[in-house]
Amino acid sequence: MKKSTIIFQIIKNMRFALLLVAMLGTTLVSAQTAAQNKANYLKVIEGFNTKNLAALDQYCTTDFQDNFPPGFLEATGLKGLEASKALLQSMFTAFPDLKFEIKEVLVDDKSLMAYLVTSGTMKGEFMGMQPTGKSFKLDSVDIIWFNGKGKATRHLGVMDNLEFFGQLGLAPGN
Repeated sequence: MKKSTIIFQIIKNMRFALLLVAMLGTTLVSAQTAAQNKANYLKVIEGFNTKNLAALDQYCTTDFQDNFPPGFLEATGLKGLEASKALLQSMFTAFPDLKFEIKEVLVDDKSLMAYLVTSGTMKGEFMGMQPTGKSFKLDSVDIIWFNGKGKATRHLGVMDNLEFFGQLGLAPGN
């Protein structure tokens, strides 16, 4: 075998080895980032369940965009993280026993999707509606997007609002 052929094979094998190391390194970093994003989300939900909004400051960007429930945040005139805090505070007041029970979390290095069961009893005013004393329990989904530093930048919450208001006795026809 020629010396140039042997050198070519060595370079080819080294290039493959370097590419493999780079791929494994990227996968490891992505897995670590995904694990950190999940851990941060779990801390935020723990904060919600203990009525502590400090986790939002630590794990969300100040220009955080919350898209739940549609229309509410726009009506407050607030934006960013402050709007999210105002919504949550109004929920804590209206539903003092508000709980978020995580059933499943799917995550990668840029986003997270969680299936939750959300429940509470309406003991205070909420969005201009008087308390009914009735409880709700609903399936809901959170989708969160993260920046490169592991902070949440955007949230989309999905739940059946008609069922929510129906369980509280506030839907039309109740």
